[in-house]
Amino acid sequence: LVGGRGQIIGIAVDAILLALLIIFREQIGVMMINPQAVEIIAIPGIQALLPWFYIVLVCDIILRIVLLQQGRWRTSTRLLKAGLSLFTAWVFYQLLQLEMPAVGNAGIDAAMEGLDLAFNIGMAAVVIVMLFDAASNVVAAFRERK
Repeated sequence: LVGGRGQIIGIAVDAILLALLIIFREQIGVMMINPQAVEIIAIPGIQALLPWFYIVLVCDIILRIVLLQQGRWRTSTRLLKAGLSLFTAWVFYQLLQLEMPAVGNAGIDAAMEGLDLAFNIGMAAVVIVMLFDAASNVVAAFRERK
């Protein structure tokens, strides 16, 4: 059975994240705060990935609505979830390929390298989790068929 409350919360979170990505798409980057001003340094290539994130979120919302309507997981929904997890892993892998920009200040650039490492570790973790999620949904789908 599908937990209705969990699906509704998931839909709400996806919808909020989607709205934030759309509203603040020009402000996505690294925020540099100094006494004179707040500056957002764009990460090259991130704008090109935003439509893929929109697709992931919309597909997840649709899948959750279908699950609410059906009331339980079926082989088809598990396989759709596995496909969506693989697609999400691909999108985050593309994000992992981006590099933090250099700003020309040695101290800031060193901090950006550390931020880049932390960012890459986080994105790699998301990719791994999505791959495991896809595999577990495929296994569950084939168990249901027996």
